[in-house]
Amino acid sequence: MRESKEKLERKNILKLSRDWREKSVQKKKAGHKELNDSRAVEEKCKESISSFSQSISLSSQSISSSSQSISSFSQSISSFSQSISFSPRVSVPPPRVSVSLPKYQFLLPEYQFLLTEYQFLLPEYQSLLPEYQFLLPEYKFLSQSISSFSQSISFFFKSIDLQIYRMPDKKRPVSSGSDKKPKRSKTEESLVYDPVHFIRSHSKNNDPADVQTQIWEVVFEPDPEDSSKTLSNVATCGGNSICIIDVNSGTVLMKYKHKDIRENFYTLAWTTLNLGGEKTNILASGGIKGEIRMFHPKNKVCFHEWKPVDIKKPTAVNSLVFHSSEPTWLFVGTNDGNVSLFDVGTPTLPTYDGVNPRQLLKLFPDYGDVYNIAWSGHNSKWLLAGTAAGLVGWKIEAEKVRSETKYKPFLVDFLLPASERDKDENPIVDSLAIVSEYTVVAKCANHGLIYLWDLRYKYMPILCELVSMLANLKWSDTDNFYMNLGCHKGKGLIVCGDDKGSLWLYNMPGMVNSSPDKSPEPIKKLVDPTTKLVWPELQDDHLENSRKVPLDRHDIIIDKVTTSWDCSHIVAVTSNNMVCIWKRTDEDSSDS
Repeated sequence: MRESKEKLERKNILKLSRDWREKSVQKKKAGHKELNDSRAVEEKCKESISSFSQSISLSSQSISSSSQSISSFSQSISSFSQSISFSPRVSVPPPRVSVSLPKYQFLLPEYQFLLTEYQFLLPEYQSLLPEYQFLLPEYKFLSQSISSFSQSISFFFKSIDLQIYRMPDKKRPVSSGSDKKPKRSKTEESLVYDPVHFIRSHSKNNDPADVQTQIWEVVFEPDPEDSSKTLSNVATCGGNSICIIDVNSGTVLMKYKHKDIRENFYTLAWTTLNLGGEKTNILASGGIKGEIRMFHPKNKVCFHEWKPVDIKKPTAVNSLVFHSSEPTWLFVGTNDGNVSLFDVGTPTLPTYDGVNPRQLLKLFPDYGDVYNIAWSGHNSKWLLAGTAAGLVGWKIEAEKVRSETKYKPFLVDFLLPASERDKDENPIVDSLAIVSEYTVVAKCANHGLIYLWDLRYKYMPILCELVSMLANLKWSDTDNFYMNLGCHKGKGLIVCGDDKGSLWLYNMPGMVNSSPDKSPEPIKKLVDPTTKLVWPELQDDHLENSRKVPLDRHDIIIDKVTTSWDCSHIVAVTSNNMVCIWKRTDEDSSDS
């Protein structure tokens, strides 16, 4: 019995020893495997470092050679211009804003750890000529920037050649007029604008680094003595505030704040009323709370408010526009699908009595939310509405509005070109603008095009009518909505922003024709933008000090654009709480 117990203990000891040996062997194998894996990783890292250092060396050499060639080329240009006895004025745009060289942000994340080992390369990259740093925003654009620069230089030579030809030597006889080069047509005018003021004026709680508040609307103040012209002031709205800004100085002249921080102003409209024997500009606003507010900016007074929709549920006011010949008539578009016409009345100073809005018309197209409304003018008499399910319009007869209590203008469903992205449904028309009395520009979400069409066609009531197309304008292929067009009626300059902070400009003076009988000649081919204004790099100390993400790292959506009557200024407002003022600087600006 005792021997059997000893045998059993020996067996157990032998089993434990075998198990221990097997585990130790397995651990050794695992250790060898980990060692081999670490050596393989080390070899791969060495290969990656080697290839990366070679690529850095090659890119350094190519940039160095590009810098030298550009430097020598600029010296040759300088010597050539000095040899000319006069200094012709050319319209080659200067660099927009100095761009600081990004420090290896183009590297893939897996190479970020190598930055510390290649710090010695920084001086080599930073030694580039300051005036050419705008060519190197992210190295991959270097060839495009050099190509653009060479085109500008080529245009510089052409301009010099043109000026030399127009200024003959006084010692020689003047050449005949047939030898002169033809002047550019208006459609070929250069459009050069420089960014002059970028203002963050709608911040919540006066936070100078607020990049969340969206600014939805911007409208130039009309000249009270001539409605076809504008003053130097614009009205902007976004969040719970409204601002009046001077575009020349960039000064905020007035700021109104709603007491309810939940208010979000969407739309603004100007009209000119006779107050106390003087023509005075009045501003109307609408927003998410469903209120319309009336302002007298000269006196900095909000003198009246009311709700156009009398229901308990808030109905947002999306769009406002005043009638052109009846200055107290206000068209209102709301998100319940209604379009209404109100006579707001004329206030009496100093108490502002006499304002008692009275509804004259209520139109319900049943096309979903009304995003934009536009009034073509008192000669053509079209009220247009861009909705969630298409474009509709009514011909409004002012005399019938006054005389007929049950007047209902006929509805026309304007059919814009179809797109595959609509998926057999009516398009979302998210923007409208009036180019001239009989010419309209419209934009549909996801189409990547802007449609220029004619109102002279005899559209039939209560029918789906294809619009009479004048031109298709190429625009951004984006799926973002509510980037609103802008233009000054009668000038032909159409502007629309995108979701990258750029402005697309189309100079179409040939489409401005106020004759009710003669339409402009349609353009068959797709029209490219005359020019694009890209978002400049901004030095934003408030944003840097707040440690928030810089503005240019967001998707910068241009919510609305407008132009002055002489096209000397373009003002855009963004989804990142910016009022952006661009000023025309080319030689044609004085003649516009």
